[in-house]
Amino acid sequence: RSAQRPARDIKLIVVDPGHGGKDPGAIGHSGTAEKDVTLQVGLKLRDLIAKRLDKQVLMTRDRDVFIELGDRAKFANSKDADLFVSIHVNSHPQRTTKGLEVYHFGQASDRRALEVAARENDVPVKDLAAGVQFILADVLTDKKIQDSLELAHFTRQAMVTRLDEHYDVVDHGVKTAPFYVLRYTAMPSILAEIAFISNSTEERLMQTETFLTRMAEAIFDGVKAYVNPLQTVKR
Repeated sequence: RSAQRPARDIKLIVVDPGHGGKDPGAIGHSGTAEKDVTLQVGLKLRDLIAKRLDKQVLMTRDRDVFIELGDRAKFANSKDADLFVSIHVNSHPQRTTKGLEVYHFGQASDRRALEVAARENDVPVKDLAAGVQFILADVLTDKKIQDSLELAHFTRQAMVTRLDEHYDVVDHGVKTAPFYVLRYTAMPSILAEIAFISNSTEERLMQTETFLTRMAEAIFDGVKAYVNPLQTVKR
């Protein structure tokens, strides 16, 4: 027995390549900047959504410019976007750490998640930890949280599935952390940390067109699975 699931009413998707301009984001050992990787993946993702999903798609930046975190969220809200997908690159003091993780908004899953959010929000960890209780008490709707969680799971699954065929993927799973752009966007939103620039193997991969294309396709698969849930769900 299978049940039909209606496609979701998604008209506009905002793609948010992290950092840019004067803010390079994390920088790899051989000089790769997070801002360049996120922009390349973001542009590819934009094209895939426009061509294959036939949805309207806008970017918070489509070139190397600096945009405040608050302005990224405001942009998505002002356009009445239905989904917000932020692309970032991870970094870790331990250079052997590699892999991918996908975040949605919430209290930090663990200390590491808090550190990642603090780095991307550009604030000290202690300041971030202090403000979270107050944020969570706010009017975040259960619906947004539930939808963001679903989008995060679809995206993580797609990233692992698509990339596993070609790379030795380390899956850090779906996590929560108080990222600014996830907090202040009114629509379901996720932040994908696609790989660790602090890991020399992954930094090298991020310098290749092939990896960036596969990564964009993987994130696209996740968005597509969320927008059009399998029309027949096996019971």
